[in-house]
Amino acid sequence: MTTLLLSILLTIALAAWYYRRQNASATLGGAISKPKAVWLFYALFHYFFLTVWCYFSFEESNRFHAVLPVFIILVYFRLVAQSVLMFWLKRWTPPIGISYNLMTFAILCGCVFSRLGKHELTILHPDEGLLLGFYGLLGMMLLVDSYYAWSFYKLVGSLTKGNEAIWYASEEDAKFRRINRVTKWLNVFFLAYSAVLLWIICNGHFQFSIFNFQFPR
Repeated sequence: MTTLLLSILLTIALAAWYYRRQNASATLGGAISKPKAVWLFYALFHYFFLTVWCYFSFEESNRFHAVLPVFIILVYFRLVAQSVLMFWLKRWTPPIGISYNLMTFAILCGCVFSRLGKHELTILHPDEGLLLGFYGLLGMMLLVDSYYAWSFYKLVGSLTKGNEAIWYASEEDAKFRRINRVTKWLNVFFLAYSAVLLWIICNGHFQFSIFNFQFPR
């Protein structure tokens, strides 16, 4: 619990620092809006920290535990490849990210359904339900991020490449107004989803008051 809380606080601090850095001067990638800064570090936190935290927090006997290392390998490989394309080769384009997102989404779904086998969802152990909820969140993030990337690509085209590349939607440019507004409201949904999910995980039990049942972890 302490590690999780400290990681959240560190992520918030890094997001605030990065937002100020990108908007303080002409930095590679361009200025970034507040909604986009929140989404960027929300995604980084979930992909690169929370997946690893869940790997060590859930028992290996959980049917869906084996899906985590697959997803972790995929996102960390993307981290390396995307960093090379963005900062060294400077050839990054949104379609590359979209394609990788969709491939990762397909692999995630395939792994989850392969673990289900012939078991019905109604006989899931509570911890298995939690991991399914987490995978559902990751799947939605991949799809929403693909939508953001495509919307951004339609506005900037090939300007994501080169020494003056633009990677983010700024607050000043009117053409980004709609995508920033959509991002702002979807941030509220995703932050609420994560807050509830993490509260349940850290609380240590499911309680369905309607049916007056309680399932200890």
